Amino acid sequence: MRKLSVSTVMSPVTIYLDQTQLKDGRGKLDLDAVFSKVDIYIPREWEVQADASPVFSRFTALNPSGLTADSPLLKIDADLVFSQVTIHRV
Repeated sequence: MRKLSVSTVMSPVTIYLDQTQLKDGRGKLDLDAVFSKVDIYIPREWEVQADASPVFSRFTALNPSGLTADSPLLKIDADLVFSQVTIHRV
């Protein structure tokens, strides 16, 4: 995966990326969510770099300790309005 764009309005969405390979170890997710709940499942060893613009929203994406400089990187650009995004590591 190199780039994925997801938009949702007034619905729950689950994105399973746990079996995905990132092109050259880097990938990007563009996310637009309005009045939605979004759950994103990624491999445990991925690093997440988030650029979120939350308006009355919550974005949870903590990187675990032990990641290295060569860990795969998922960049998330999120525009959120009254939404909740949670990253789950599997």
